[in-house]
Amino acid sequence: YRPRVVAYLSPFITLGPVSLEADYSIASKLLREQVQIFKDDQRVAKKQLDVRVLYSWNNVTAQLGVRNLLRYNYYQVERNINEVRNFSAGLRWDY
Repeated sequence: YRPRVVAYLSPFITLGPVSLEADYSIASKLLREQVQIFKDDQRVAKKQLDVRVLYSWNNVTAQLGVRNLLRYNYYQVERNINEVRNFSAGLRWDY
């Protein structure tokens, strides 16, 4: 029912006011399928890469991010495709 291998890697680098962060996660394919009703929804290993760029200036931090950068499509549950690529932007003010 569960994957045998689950791993997360979250490297980051900061160069002055700019930071680059990444999250890479993998989960191996299930060793044994339980009931599979829909043959087109093959469950495969998960390989997802998320990245963020942050820029800090005084008390303000701007962030741009991309989830599922590689646009890897996978199913963990039949008929439910997991997260597609999406973009985010944020602005934080610390006072």
